[in-house]
Amino acid sequence: LMGNALRIVVSSSDPKFEKDANLLVKNIDKEVTQQEIFDKFKAFGNVVSCKLETLPTSKESRGYAYV
Repeated sequence: LMGNALRIVVSSSDPKFEKDANLLVKNIDKEVTQQEIFDKFKAFGNVVSCKLETLPTSKESRGYAYV
């Protein structure tokens, strides 16, 4: 993402796909926006939701998102 490698780890021993599962994306640069994350992942299929976590006292990114 944005020139950096992503590491995707399966957190379940059950190999079945869960349609309600979230993907945790970590180590996101602080300047990356929620829209940029959404746009990157929509290339791989339908994105149901995308939430970039921010600090409660500001809109500064915490460096991770749920897709």
